[in-house]
Amino acid sequence: MMRRSIAMMSVSQMEEALREILGPEANELAKKTGFIQRERKEGITGSNFAQTVVFGWLAKGNATLGQLTQMAQNCNLNITESGLSQRFTKEAAEFLRQILEKLTNYTMKAEAADIPLLKRFSAVILEDSTVVSLPPELEEVWEGCGGSTGTSKAALKMHVRWDIKSGELQGPQLTDGKVHDSKGPFQDTPVPGGALYVADLAYFFLARIKKWRKRDEEGKRRYVVTRLNTQCNLYTHSGHKLELRGLLPRQPGKVVELGVLVGKQDRLPARLIMICLSDEVTKKRQEKIEKEAKADGRTASPEQLELARWLLLLTTAPCRLLSFREIVVIVRLRWQIELLFKLWKEHGMIDEWGTKKPWRILCEIYGKMIAMIIQHWLLLWGCWHDPHRSLVKAAEIVRQSARRIIDALHANKQTKQMQQALLAIKQEMRSGCRLNPRKTHPNTSQLLLDGLDWHLTLT
Repeated sequence: MMRRSIAMMSVSQMEEALREILGPEANELAKKTGFIQRERKEGITGSNFAQTVVFGWLAKGNATLGQLTQMAQNCNLNITESGLSQRFTKEAAEFLRQILEKLTNYTMKAEAADIPLLKRFSAVILEDSTVVSLPPELEEVWEGCGGSTGTSKAALKMHVRWDIKSGELQGPQLTDGKVHDSKGPFQDTPVPGGALYVADLAYFFLARIKKWRKRDEEGKRRYVVTRLNTQCNLYTHSGHKLELRGLLPRQPGKVVELGVLVGKQDRLPARLIMICLSDEVTKKRQEKIEKEAKADGRTASPEQLELARWLLLLTTAPCRLLSFREIVVIVRLRWQIELLFKLWKEHGMIDEWGTKKPWRILCEIYGKMIAMIIQHWLLLWGCWHDPHRSLVKAAEIVRQSARRIIDALHANKQTKQMQQALLAIKQEMRSGCRLNPRKTHPNTSQLLLDGLDWHLTLT
């Protein structure tokens, strides 16, 4: 499905998108999916049902049926708790899923914050996924990993690409929980020329990275920063195989940087950066490795634990674009997508529900994810221009504004009530929605602007 692109979002564009998707398009999808079988002059429609659950759960992630029926009044829907409960059917779940798909089809971008390091690239793209475990009754809809220890027979995986520069969100694209990240829906989706792609080892594909090194039609290359897959073969430019252990610096704070060829077949030209970490950091990394291994029902390998002493990075970006210190800062950006998922789960409660009914659970997940996309648009509109923005604090303002947005959607467009509501949200986000600066462990925004505070020596 082709994405609808909005280069730089405005009040009118956001209002138009919300009115269209949660209005006529919702009514059309309700008929198409069988959620609404016949229209009545008064009563439930695709539009007022979608608005009720989406803004009800946006306002409060654990909203009860009673609280949802209260929100329904704002959406011109008079319905009882029992009546609403009966509407959470298989057809309702599919209806909300298709609205979510429509919503993710929009490309919304914001004014980039004034961060010189990120301005060197056309985009700075993060990619990751998050899983929501489901009751086994939903295995036929979303298949998990089989129900062994630590896994679920039914699970939904959400795949996301996020341009941390403009805020543009691609996805979430939904797949079975058992789908490996390497087989995700974005595997064949290119990144724009001049972009920097930052991803974890699950997205480490030498063939794709090598392809991205070639210039596009506009003569621009795409660059990658990633952790090193230690199973990869490394070679000198003259073709001699390198042994990683013989290259590693041995003193904390020491850095070794080499130009290498990566891969037995691909021979990808790249910069290898190896940093020896302190005992304190090493211990924390080893504890994390052991914890993750235990959660997966396995034992951490001695090699994994030994290599935890080094930060091993690979990049195709030349020195003129990124120094080794800047690369360390860029790698830390990956944590931002984890914070996005945390925002969705802890505050949006997309993986929590107060029912055992399978179809209502799916309705909750899809409805809450629609709410999270709308929330994301409002965050882009309200605070993305600020390098020190706090998405958690700004999201609280969005939740508090849910009824204000609904009222604006139902007001006559000529009154410009939506414009007033969105401008008020933006104004509120300018006060008290910033991260507090930290001296001991600087925020990512501080590192992006001020540089890395580690004591490192290139050897």
